[in-house]
Amino acid sequence: MTISFRNAFLLVSVAGMICGCGTDRTVAPSMSDRAETSEQPLGKLAVDDNAATAVVVATVIGDGEPLGGVAVAFARSISGQSPNFAWTDTTDAYGRARVDIADAGGYYRVRATRDGNPLGSWSSIPVNGGHRVTIDLPIGGTARVTDVSTLASGGLPAVVRVGVVLPLTGDGGPLGQIVRNGMELARDEANRYEFGSATLQFIVEDSESTPEVAAAAFEKLIYEDNVTVILGPGYSSSAAVAFPIAQENRVVAFSPTAAAAGLGAIGDFVFRVPAPVSRIAQSTLEVVTSELQLNRIAVIYDSTDVFSASGYVETVKALAELGVEMLGAEAFATGQTDFTAALTRIDNLKPDVILVWTRPLERVAIPVQGRQLGIPYGIPFLVFGFASSQIEQAGPAAEGLITGTFWSHSIETPENRAFIENYRVRFGGEPDLFAAEGYVCVQILAAALKGAGSTRSEPVRDALATIELPTVVGQFAFDAVGDPTYPAVLQVVRNGRFETLGN
Repeated sequence: MTISFRNAFLLVSVAGMICGCGTDRTVAPSMSDRAETSEQPLGKLAVDDNAATAVVVATVIGDGEPLGGVAVAFARSISGQSPNFAWTDTTDAYGRARVDIADAGGYYRVRATRDGNPLGSWSSIPVNGGHRVTIDLPIGGTARVTDVSTLASGGLPAVVRVGVVLPLTGDGGPLGQIVRNGMELARDEANRYEFGSATLQFIVEDSESTPEVAAAAFEKLIYEDNVTVILGPGYSSSAAVAFPIAQENRVVAFSPTAAAAGLGAIGDFVFRVPAPVSRIAQSTLEVVTSELQLNRIAVIYDSTDVFSASGYVETVKALAELGVEMLGAEAFATGQTDFTAALTRIDNLKPDVILVWTRPLERVAIPVQGRQLGIPYGIPFLVFGFASSQIEQAGPAAEGLITGTFWSHSIETPENRAFIENYRVRFGGEPDLFAAEGYVCVQILAAALKGAGSTRSEPVRDALATIELPTVVGQFAFDAVGDPTYPAVLQVVRNGRFETLGN
């Protein structure tokens, strides 16, 4: 069940509006701003005039889709007076606008325009000071209040402090910063649209791309900063040592990117955004062997990295279940930079496809060295977790590369389209897998905090465990061990861009 909370008294009043208590609440699509006295009766809706600020989050919807770039204006409805649309904002790509109404209390008119052209207007919107009201404004339809809460955010403190541990320097630094971009975008949206008076604040620690520093960062956030929630770490190898620290201290740990098998089973306080490698290996190899008929498979993997090693183990299991024999495997250790000898041995096996399980840095280096060595483009590299930002780094060597991953530009949902557009506006570039994972991590945490109405770790844990939420990766929920249940995505690079493969 999707997590939300309500102010019970106000919902009794709001229910009257939703049921159309004696009046049609919509004036659309025309922009006739009639005086309040010419409206139909308002119905029995109780409002308070307590001269306090209210926050209204309005979502403008047209043909079932959110409308961005729409000017939304609110005016107090006062009998015998022309409306003064004094409170305004412009919708983002999710169709959302936030309007803070000073000295709120009573009924309000709303109008929507784009580039000065009228789209629609609505009337009889009840807004009370000291409350946060969310409302849907469908063009040509009836306004609908979807949530009412106090600005105290259901028990959340004024500042909600959350730890963040990411690789911001070291070999994972560039990708860690992309994850951070996604997190900050979601944090700022949550502060603007999801909470009342509460503000989500990050305490950021750099893991320096090593498990040891990640563990120390977790201890610092727990013992010195007294946080109850930590987002991170990034690498699975870091999560393998940091998650037990969080579990022992009953602190929620939620990684945006750690995908190794078995991490969720560490305990009930640990969660992660990406589906585990067991699921991605199985679904990817089914398509590769059955639909693409690439059955002569060789593997190169980092045997000292938790993510890569678990990926190799899951590949062996998946191929056995599919009845496909692996030609051979080449292992290397984290930090190796020259893969020509291993790739030469693999090339001599005459594979149909070369599977790559590595950390992000080597995901570019191995295909590049393989093509330089002369491995023909007819033999594709299958690189798990390859991101769109790495296509440019790999250059021509990326052509034909296949990846099993967790997110795609091509996911055609309103949530994903809006995320991509809002990321472009904020950062001036395209998001990729790592940005999407960081964004989803904070989006889900914000919903859990809001639902729990508390920053205590136990209520937040319980809220996360039962969450169901539409996100940029699809409908998001956790299974019994804290692993997400959404499906993996299979993509191929063609003409320098990802295209989706399979269903």
